[in-house]
Amino acid sequence: LFRSEVFVMKIVLKFKTDNNFIPKDYHRFCIKFFKTAVSNYYNGEFFEKFFGDDYIKSDEKKYSWAVKFFKPKFFSNRIEVGENNFEITFKAPKTDVGTIFFNSFLEYKDKEFKISENNFIVLTDAKIVNEKKIVGNCARFKFCSPLVIREHNRKDNTDRHITVEDEDFFDKFKENLKIHFPSYSNSIDNMKMDISEMKKAVVLFYGLYIDVSLGVIVIKADNSLLNEMLISSVGSKNASGFGLLQLIDSWEMI
Repeated sequence: LFRSEVFVMKIVLKFKTDNNFIPKDYHRFCIKFFKTAVSNYYNGEFFEKFFGDDYIKSDEKKYSWAVKFFKPKFFSNRIEVGENNFEITFKAPKTDVGTIFFNSFLEYKDKEFKISENNFIVLTDAKIVNEKKIVGNCARFKFCSPLVIREHNRKDNTDRHITVEDEDFFDKFKENLKIHFPSYSNSIDNMKMDISEMKKAVVLFYGLYIDVSLGVIVIKADNSLLNEMLISSVGSKNASGFGLLQLIDSWEMI
């Protein structure tokens, strides 16, 4: 890799669709596609590694992805896209994880994959792209997939999803970051954020609507922490298609 790039497996997948109506609960069919691709690769040898019973507790789930629809219109039960295609960006901070998924995708290329009663998708292209390195201690990020910050209450087994509209957003976001990046605890305490270009939204996920945050965030923090956030994504449910960051620009601020 060149010195201007960071070490991460970043893959762009291009799909075509039979028609332009996509299920609104699109995370469901994307995850099913990943599972199908991995189960068909190498006689399914790696399926348990990523999707087995120990998957939730495993470091192997440290990958993330985001879907890009072109000219989408959102309806109550579907998404209508302007073109019969879409893209998925897939990131894996561990090269061996990225390699397994990339090879799985290549083997499933040009095959029809049903996503609804009336539609199917076909993976037409998969390529590895470079991720730029953050220069300085300030970075401007776009959330390519929504930010989820989940707080679970063990007493009554309920979940609270915190968004930028909540007063405790900064505290809860930092708590979540410390879980992901424990060695950067002090840096996280001192980080500054500008969320003026972010907003609350709701996303349908496996039949349930959850509160999320979308938009652009500016963060001032240690350079190494910023790069870790870019590589590994942030928030909860990364492997389910949330929290993937795209670097817009970066700079040094005194």
